[in-house]
Amino acid sequence: MTFGTRDAGTSTAVAAGIIALLMIVSSLVFFGTRIAITLANAHNLADRLALEAADTISGRLPGIPCASAQRLADEANISLVSCETHSTDARVTLRVTLGVFSADVRAHAGPPQS
Repeated sequence: MTFGTRDAGTSTAVAAGIIALLMIVSSLVFFGTRIAITLANAHNLADRLALEAADTISGRLPGIPCASAQRLADEANISLVSCETHSTDARVTLRVTLGVFSADVRAHAGPPQS
């Protein structure tokens, strides 16, 4: 079977387009997964900082509540935006930056409410 000259190279262009589309989708999946993992790790760290601050308030750990939270945030190389203590509760906010994206992650810890 003979094809006309107008069909020459069409399959190459289609294949190149499909490969480019697959690369774009793969990149989006990769960066989306990276963002999700980074946010999950930040949530875990925020929980840890809030628990550490609450334990310091309660006297279970020595030190100053927000100072220990700041020290842990510095060790993790992440920005501690705020650390607030109210009675026996601690609230922390971290800022996560990944490329051009940034998000605030919050956590709260304290004794159970009765």
